[in-house]
Amino acid sequence: MTGATGFAGRHTLRALSQAGYRVRALVRDPARAGLEDGVETVSGDLNNAAALAALVAGVDVVVHVAGAIMALDRAGFFAVNEAGTQMVLRAAEQAGVGRLVHVSSLAAREPQLSPYAASKR
Repeated sequence: MTGATGFAGRHTLRALSQAGYRVRALVRDPARAGLEDGVETVSGDLNNAAALAALVAGVDVVVHVAGAIMALDRAGFFAVNEAGTQMVLRAAEQAGVGRLVHVSSLAAREPQLSPYAASKR
């Protein structure tokens, strides 16, 4: 799972854990992640191919919740929301993961909520 320390990700992680799923989460700093007990962590970010490979190794499903809703500039949005998603997809494909669930921002439906959603590529 990506995005486990964010707003939507924390709720998703809790729901998965309570439903009995084993969760492995990509986190930038495992010591500061504050995740629930029993969650396996992989240290890294969406730009780290080795960390993503470790995240998806041997899993049935990847839940990709990570996303930037605020950034310093347009490039910052695309680095996470586009390039980061492509990295997750590539890692999942290379690992033979059968299913990927991608959770997008509300800004996908309400573009006025974010400069990212309102920008054209």
